[in-house]
Amino acid sequence: MEPLSAILEQCGITEVRLLKIDVEGFESEVLTGLFTGPSPVMPQVILFEENRPRTATTFSILKAKGYDLFALPRRLIRVALIGQGDPGFVRAHDFVAIHHQAPADIRARLGV
Repeated sequence: MEPLSAILEQCGITEVRLLKIDVEGFESEVLTGLFTGPSPVMPQVILFEENRPRTATTFSILKAKGYDLFALPRRLIRVALIGQGDPGFVRAHDFVAIHHQAPADIRARLGV
């Protein structure tokens, strides 16, 4: 199996605005493969699912790479991100990671 960073490099992709990861429990492996290599790509926004938010290795990896983490709770009417300090964060299963260097317009569109 080839790391994601190598695949992006082979395809000549140097910038990723949004990355959606849905790999049923292997998120940390995908992220490790993304962030390794001679020129890792740092997506501006990463959408992922995590079923163990209290102990997630995924969160540690993303925070170490400069991402702010937000939960995407299930709501019927309106989507809203909630920060790690909110009690609803640990009950959520869908998350958004926004890189510290993401442009202001992206943060504004996401409401953070």
